[in-house]
Amino acid sequence: KETGQENAVFVKINTNMVHELSGRYSIASIPTFIFFHDGKKIDVIKGASEGMLQQKISSIVTRSRRENVLLKKEALIEYYKEVDESTTEEKIQTVYQKCAEMNKKYNPEKLCIGSAASQLSKRLKQKYNKRVQTSVRFTDEDRRPTSSTDKKKTEEKKASSGASDKPNLHLATKEQLMEELEKRLEAEAEAREEEMDEDDMSEFDHSYTPSDFPERVTII
Repeated sequence: KETGQENAVFVKINTNMVHELSGRYSIASIPTFIFFHDGKKIDVIKGASEGMLQQKISSIVTRSRRENVLLKKEALIEYYKEVDESTTEEKIQTVYQKCAEMNKKYNPEKLCIGSAASQLSKRLKQKYNKRVQTSVRFTDEDRRPTSSTDKKKTEEKKASSGASDKPNLHLATKEQLMEELEKRLEAEAEAREEEMDEDDMSEFDHSYTPSDFPERVTII
């Protein structure tokens, strides 16, 4: 309740009904809380006091807000015009693409976002003594749960525009949440098999922790 639905998605699962998930995550005691961020499992608590649980949730939500960063390509182009006019547009495009590739999941528009954007901004600041302009990727309005009236308008808009039928976690039913969870678990497994490409550019460091800001943090 203190966290707010605009900051995290809370999903309650009956492990007696979903044996696959309980087996996959070795759930042997109840309650077990599993925390996901950016589609990845980042922590597990088996039995916890209210204070401990709230502390963990607050920590993850804070991380999610901190990584709620967007670096636009236009801003990067303008930045290089100020700090290094000799940098070609092709080089800038390569830098931006490398940043976008740090967040391959949930990033269909191939934007420079999350911790990758923050790290790039930091390294450019170290190199040129000037920080590139970044913006907030998701506003408070974006994260606020939609009202029933807005929900109806959204559904009508999606129907008329032929938009993607990927569920919005703000509006999703239990079945849609379960389906989306399965997709993200599969994506998590695939992500573990991928290796990060070599990057010989001075602006980048392989210590990136790929991360964006999905709809909200998920706690199960």
